[in-house]
Amino acid sequence: MPDREGVGRPRALGVVGLQNSGKTRLMRRMIEHFAVDGLLVAAIKHDAHAADGDDWEKPGSDTALFASAGAVATVVAGGGQSLWRWRDDASAEDARALVERMARWGAMRGGMDLILVEGFKHSPLPKVAVVRTRDHLAWLESAGLSQIRAVVGPADAPWLAGARWPVYDEDDVPGLCRDVWTRWSVPVDRMV
Repeated sequence: MPDREGVGRPRALGVVGLQNSGKTRLMRRMIEHFAVDGLLVAAIKHDAHAADGDDWEKPGSDTALFASAGAVATVVAGGGQSLWRWRDDASAEDARALVERMARWGAMRGGMDLILVEGFKHSPLPKVAVVRTRDHLAWLESAGLSQIRAVVGPADAPWLAGARWPVYDEDDVPGLCRDVWTRWSVPVDRMV
């Protein structure tokens, strides 16, 4: 598996699919796999429903109260962790800008190897798509998404045999991660 020789030059890959297709589960499993191999992995999640109001913080929490009072940024920190939130973030809908920001932040913290991005299906990032049903595959084939590199789905899905992309069993996380690292993820500084 990969070593950390490319520290400071992180790679990026998107994970896309319809709601409840298993994107978060797959990303979590990929992150676990890469972390066991010693890689430093970051994750970015797009909340397509945030415009309708978000549930990112507990209602009435101190940071929610600060934001409602007009704070342009809030930070929750403690126990060796921090969570940052910016109001009116011009980059919030731009996957490339968020990946570049994450890479800069990682460089300040000693390096980062891989940035996985959930959602942002119309971004220029190379992507793997998670499909659960024949209808999900039909959606993917008609959606006109760019940069799809592979499809991940259930092993017992004969309808995946006709997919136009390489197909991975959702339980073959090691094989998927190998190809993510060696074939599909791109260095952030070479993103289209």
